[in-house]
Amino acid sequence: MGKRKKRSGTKKPQQKPINQNPKSPSLSQEINTIIQLSHQREARLLSLGKLIFFSTQTGDAWILDPDEGRARCLSLDGEKQPVTINETSTGAGIDWDSEYRIKGSLFTVLEYSGPVRTILGYPTRQIEEAIRQRGA
Repeated sequence: MGKRKKRSGTKKPQQKPINQNPKSPSLSQEINTIIQLSHQREARLLSLGKLIFFSTQTGDAWILDPDEGRARCLSLDGEKQPVTINETSTGAGIDWDSEYRIKGSLFTVLEYSGPVRTILGYPTRQIEEAIRQRGA
């Protein structure tokens, strides 16, 4: 049996990967990634520009803006929370609904609607380290 010859002519176009430049994902991609990780109960910390994302083994996921002290819960106990993101060529807008504070192992959320919650077990030390590394 002989070798097959390659056909000359045009090649079949290859499917492009969803994220062509893994070094600069979009805000929506990072949000979807951290939500997916929270649904898998995987603790992870990611960053994109000035923003910090984290997921927990309890199924929670958050996005933080350390410069402004703002926070938005993306997933709570494995259930995706509603969030609006407006991405444009000049930047992105998030409908922030709370502020956060970290003191030692305490993660406190001050919701704009009124409630204040303090949560134990979040990766506060890693969050603070990520903030320091990005120069916030």
